[in-house]
Amino acid sequence: MSPVHSPDAPTSDNEPVTLTLDLTACDREPIHIPGAVQPHGLLLVADGRTGTVVQAGGDAAGLLGCSLEDTIGKTVPALVGEFAFDGLD
Repeated sequence: MSPVHSPDAPTSDNEPVTLTLDLTACDREPIHIPGAVQPHGLLLVADGRTGTVVQAGGDAAGLLGCSLEDTIGKTVPALVGEFAFDGLD
């Protein structure tokens, strides 16, 4: 475990508080399994200049109503709607 000094943590007697974080569980998180998108998820990879989808994975049929193949070449706003796209950064 690594001690971490937090400048925002409450202090007593003006002494810094040391928090102990156990980061050993991070390497066991399922997100570290490569090549997988969660069954209820969708991953769209888009060209940053054009917004055109160049790769896709996951449940496009359930979330977008089309196949993964049908997402390729379409713009993200066309797939998720302009309103939803405007909220993405």
